[in-house]
Order: sequence, then C-alpha cells, then structure tokens
Amino acid sequence: YTLVKTYLHSRLTAQRLESERQIFLEKERSRIARDMNDSLGSELFGLKLLGQVALSQNQTEGADTYLHKIVSISKSISEKISEVIWLTDANQDNVESLWSYIQKNALIYLKPSGIHYHFEALPAKNNFLISGERRHEILNFCKQLFFELTNLHGLEEIEVQFKVNGDNLLTSVKNIDLLQVDPSLLTSLTKLKGINIATNGSSAIQIPLRS
Repeated sequence: YTLVKTYLHSRLTAQRLESERQIFLEKERSRIARDMNDSLGSELFGLKLLGQVALSQNQTEGADTYLHKIVSISKSISEKISEVIWLTDANQDNVESLWSYIQKNALIYLKPSGIHYHFEALPAKNNFLISGERRHEILNFCKQLFFELTNLHGLEEIEVQFKVNGDNLLTSVKNIDLLQVDPSLLTSLTKLKGINIATNGSSAIQIPLRS
C-alpha cells in the first residue's frame, strides 16, 4: 500500500508540475504577443502615417517614389508582425480565429484583384482547438493559393467558395484546376495531408484542420 501510494503521489506531482509549466508558457506567449503589439505595432503605424503625410506634400518625382516605398514596406512589415502576434497568441488556437484570419487575407489579396469569393457561415459547434503550428501551415497554403489565383485572374472567370465541414476546410475554385496550373500547390497540399478533387476543370480542395 505504501509503495503504491508513493508511486501515485509522485505521478500526480509530476503531472501537476508539467501542467503548471504549460500554463506558464502559454501565459508568457500571450504576454509577448501583447507586448509586441503595443510597441512595434504603434511605431510602425506611426511610420506609415508619416509616409502618407509626406506623400500629400509637394515633392519631386524621385522623392515620391521613395515615399511610396516607405509606405509599402511599413505596411508589409506591419502585416507580418500582426501575423506573428496572431500565431504566437494561445488565445487564437481555434477554428473561429483561423477562419477570420483567412477572410482577412482574402480581403487583402483577392478583393483588389476583382476575384469573386464567398465564405459560408462557420458552424456554431465547430470551434475546436487548432495548434499554432497547424494554423501557420494552413494560412501559408491559403496565401499561396491566393497568390496563384491573382496571377490567373483575367484568363478565366474565377469564383472561390470557402466552407468548414466537420474537421475539414473546403475550398472550391470554379473554372480552374489549380493543381495542374501550379504543381507546387500539390506539394504543399500533400504536406497538409489534404486532397484535391478536380471535376470539369474546377478544383475542390479539402484540408484537415487538425493534423
């Protein structure tokens, strides 16, 4: 009885310490994300504003070119930092957060190109946990997909539809079989353990939300 009691006590103590360590790491990760957002975010936003103000003044053609670059680069850096903060924030490890961020990137990449896209409403009971690493992998694939769509726009009338069905992200692209156009997408999809169903020149890409 004493041996069993000692063994169980040591197991429970080890589990408690591991749980406390994980909680500390998650809190620290969230704190770093907030600190980065407060410091770097505000500074870069100020840089962007300065560039925009300078552009509104009378400048030479060469100066305007450099100022446009300042605004463009600061915007790009701000977006990348925002993405890093999003990826490292433990509070964002869920389907709803990933879904919102994919929509944000569609707004950045697809809308300016005039590509028609639609996001179906997220099922209320599907807001399960997704690791930060998995969110990163899926987001990178979506950005690669968006980049290819913008390159193809004008050649075909493209329509994109996004849907979450159970544990899968479904992306339907009408009039284009993307994986034949760009084989690198197939490589990325395979790494995600996803599949592509091509029908009549269109694509239906399915990606598991959980690895």
